[in-house]
Amino acid sequence: MTSLRVAQRRISPRRSKRHGTKLGAVLVTAVLLTAVVTACTGTTSVPTGSANGASGISTVPSTASSPANSGGSGGSGPASSAPPASRPSPGCSTNSPAKVVAGEATEEAVLSGGVQRMVLRKLPRAATLGTPLPLVIDLHGYIEGAKFHSAMTALDAAADRHGFVNLTPQGTSSSAYWNAGPTTDGPDDLRFLTDLVDATGASLCIDLARVYATGLSNGAMMASLAACRLGDVFAAVSMVAGLMFPLECAPNRVVPFVAFHGTEDSLLSYDQDGRSLESSGLPFTPETKHNFDAVNLQSARTGFGQWGELLGCAAVQEKDVTPSVRHAVRTGCRDGATIEFYTVAGGGHTWPGSEFSAPVSPVLGVTTREIDANDLMWAFFSRYRR
Repeated sequence: MTSLRVAQRRISPRRSKRHGTKLGAVLVTAVLLTAVVTACTGTTSVPTGSANGASGISTVPSTASSPANSGGSGGSGPASSAPPASRPSPGCSTNSPAKVVAGEATEEAVLSGGVQRMVLRKLPRAATLGTPLPLVIDLHGYIEGAKFHSAMTALDAAADRHGFVNLTPQGTSSSAYWNAGPTTDGPDDLRFLTDLVDATGASLCIDLARVYATGLSNGAMMASLAACRLGDVFAAVSMVAGLMFPLECAPNRVVPFVAFHGTEDSLLSYDQDGRSLESSGLPFTPETKHNFDAVNLQSARTGFGQWGELLGCAAVQEKDVTPSVRHAVRTGCRDGATIEFYTVAGGGHTWPGSEFSAPVSPVLGVTTREIDANDLMWAFFSRYRR
């Protein structure tokens, strides 16, 4: 059984804006202090971020669309050329009690597998009752939690720019993690993602043909797993600093994806296979260690190659799109899909374009400002429907 309700806390658009300024400064200070303690001692008492971004300085403006016109038509094909009709969710029915408040930000509760889970929900300013909206689910990193992650990625602002519903759910346990292995005795986060889409579709008017997932670090691992197991739910996904090739991956439908990874990521390697997370200094409980031991921790480059082989993609085509960013594309994958990979030279374990992450650069490395992951992934998502 799945249900969704609005929790007691509702965040007004004005308050949401303050959240990115005054409260944002407080949060990032807490993240910095916790990250420094974690790096030095391997312990922490605050559920902040192993996967929070870090900073860099660049005068190169971010881009609003993919630098390469790589095309692709995973699932039902690109949305830009005679797109198939939308698939309105039950919440689009005129008999539905759902009410849309454009721009509203709320905390929601979702019941999945008998467990109540929290999710932050942001409606775009252009939301209109009865109009099916795209949906993006944004998954936080290990220990980071939904609230810090939301401030880090600023996908709520992207939701306003591009007109999609943005959900930022919370993982399980005090360590706030995703069962991305997955282990059979851990939380069923694949079911949770499915339940979350179903519950949101019952409460709001969304387009079930345009449901997407993204994530950072452990959240990117979970998005990778969703690409393997939930091709009947997600039209496309994106992975930031955490692309992996899940074990026993046999997708029932090819899910196109775009990934981002820094060459100087000290937690999840860009090009070194076999690196153990135990050497990272991150705090692990027996539960989370058991889960991460089940994850296929190959390097991001190796994972991208393995995905390309599994999906039968054409050879990689690469080009530099900024002084520090190289864009790799593999077209011709099964079902007409495309997979893409942005390499950030000198980039850390960070979210490209994040303005929130500057204070944690000593711990997690540089955040490029030469590209904006939010706008690039949305440009990619917009090409695909399911």
